[in-house]
This record gives sequence, C-alpha cells and structure tokens, in this order.
Amino acid sequence: MEREGQAAGGPPAAAGQALVKALEEMLVGLRRTSKDLTFYPPEHPLLRRSLERATGQVHALMADRSPLALAGSRAGFTFEGRAVGAENRQLATMAGELFVKRIQRVFFVKEVMTEELVAFLR
Repeated sequence: MEREGQAAGGPPAAAGQALVKALEEMLVGLRRTSKDLTFYPPEHPLLRRSLERATGQVHALMADRSPLALAGSRAGFTFEGRAVGAENRQLATMAGELFVKRIQRVFFVKEVMTEELVAFLR
C-alpha cells in the first residue's frame, strides 16, 4: 500500500526536490558563464568551455521536459511555486538584475542554442 503523497515510482516530493536542485545548479552555471562573458574575450578557450558547459547543462535538464518556465522576482527564482536556490546569494542577485530589466519569467527549451544563451546572459 502506498503512503499518501507517494507514487509507485517513489516520492514525488523527492523528485521535485531533485529537479529544483538541478535547476539551481543550472542557474549557478549560467550565472558563472555570464561573468565569464564579461571577463574573457570572445574566442578565449575558457569562455568557450564555459559556454559549452552551460549549454550542456540546459540540454541535460531539458532532455525530458520542454519548455520549462522559471519565474523571477526581486527576491529570487521559483519553479511551479517552489523556491529555487533560496539560500544562494548569486541567484538572488541574478533574479534581482532580471527583475530590474523587467524580466519576470524565463522559458528554456531543449533546442536552445549557445548563441541564444549568450544573448540572454548579456
């Protein structure tokens, strides 16, 4: 017999927490890459690796779901009502910067290309 709140494949809360943690890691990677974009010249090998890593993180996360929508506010990011990286100052800063630019929702799709991520991060 299943407990209340559990599905046959495992607890949905644990799956949701894993997804929120993966989203936090992806956003931290994007934040790091945005800083790399301001520091390195366009053809620098470290910048290329950073962009490849960020694009790979988005693709890996999006493999089974697309599109994925994150809401942003002055305080941070949320996904389906759950806080993403609530204790992470980098993400709070990133969300605040997007909020100032009047960006309140970000959609990611599995077909995202590196050039699109660069445009978003700049």
